[in-house]
Amino acid sequence: MLGHDRFVAYAAVEVLTWWKYLKDTREQIRQEALFKELARDAARSHFSTTLPDGGWTYYEQMRDWLESGRYSQTESGPVVPETDLATYNGTRWQLAQATHVNDPAGALAEYEQLAIKPEFRWSWKNAELQLDIFKRTTENRNDAYHAGVTDLAVIAANHALSMVDAFVAFRLQVQPMANGRTGLGASVRW
Repeated sequence: MLGHDRFVAYAAVEVLTWWKYLKDTREQIRQEALFKELARDAARSHFSTTLPDGGWTYYEQMRDWLESGRYSQTESGPVVPETDLATYNGTRWQLAQATHVNDPAGALAEYEQLAIKPEFRWSWKNAELQLDIFKRTTENRNDAYHAGVTDLAVIAANHALSMVDAFVAFRLQVQPMANGRTGLGASVRW
């Protein structure tokens, strides 16, 4: 609107950054599908036929622990928590007991809330190569996510910079001076 050609640079940054954001978002979705499939096939399929998807924290736990452990040491009846400290559920039970020293019912309630349920159970034993690929795939997902966040920050910065540029270009004007020279002036309206 002001007749300056700088808008081309701002428009180019805008278009290229939106294109990169869409590319990074598609890559994030692709990596999520890959690590979920790998988790289902290599670590979870031994324990259940129904394999619902978990949230991101669930897959982070899968990345950090070799095994989830059993939810209950009995097949029926009340929950008997996992005690193996090499498993995720075993450490949840130990933490719940430490948090609720004089309240066994509170410890059990906390365990039942935080422990991995049977339909989400996993084990990477005898699948260390797949675990390594799983870890790299989750890292690739994280990289794509962070790249997308950076893309959005660049878009916001581009918008802010173009607004400041337009404001300055509109308010600052070249004005002829009485001695025949030109000067830079500004107009401020309140």
